[in-house]
Amino acid sequence: MWGADLVGMSTVPEVIAARHAGLKVLAYSIVTNYSNLFHEEAHSQEEIRHHAGIAGKHLQTMLSDFVRSRD
Repeated sequence: MWGADLVGMSTVPEVIAARHAGLKVLAYSIVTNYSNLFHEEAHSQEEIRHHAGIAGKHLQTMLSDFVRSRD
């Protein structure tokens, strides 16, 4: 219904505080692994770091494009 694939709950308190202070908020969440609700396999730190590295590169590109579009 919201058009979201996931929700980053750790962001909620920071966004509430920022909005209360009158700030505009843009938030990104990087997901490095699926919840164990969807499978039985254990997550390795190597796997999580690998996915974080890939996502970090994508985030860097998105933020660069966003900043460029605001000029």
